[in-house]
Amino acid sequence: MWVTYDGMKTIALGLAIVCLAACGRTPSAALSRQIAGDDCDYEVRVTPEGERCHPREWSLMDYGDPARPPRCQIDAARCASLQREHALVPDLIRGLSEEVDEFDTGDGIIPVRAAFAEALGELGDRSAIDPLIEVLQHSSLGARAASADALGCFEFDAWAAVPHLERAKRTPNPSGDSDVEVLRSAASRALGRIRP
Repeated sequence: MWVTYDGMKTIALGLAIVCLAACGRTPSAALSRQIAGDDCDYEVRVTPEGERCHPREWSLMDYGDPARPPRCQIDAARCASLQREHALVPDLIRGLSEEVDEFDTGDGIIPVRAAFAEALGELGDRSAIDPLIEVLQHSSLGARAASADALGCFEFDAWAAVPHLERAKRTPNPSGDSDVEVLRSAASRALGRIRP
């Protein structure tokens, strides 16, 4: 009997899930470590059904890549959101306040804090509102825009963010920076959702 490549991938995926369960590494616990930058067990893949969280497939190129931890953190935040892992909200909040804001690879920016903010908005846990307001005031423009969008997801519950969003909406932009315009637009959208 011949096994196709897809059949082998299915068998490998099943074995990985069994191994994770047998080793005490539940998806939630593994994602918690991945959010902290300590592990990299899961990745987000786009399938015909949409985005899905899958066990990561490794290659030798992954080892020694300095951009690997922040990319893994972004995947973990997205997986937490896709799987509605509310138990990971405290980890995302901790990462929002402790982790690196952005990681510059030399080829581009990896927006770690923005990914955490986006996941918290999608999960909708009200304990994230104050930390998101903090990011709105003190982070990079990309993280501030993601925080504004996330606060909009809370609608009226994020009423305390209104003065901060108003300030973000009026951010000066004398040089015509497109990132400032993204922040202003995100703040306007959030204000429209919080106080319709």
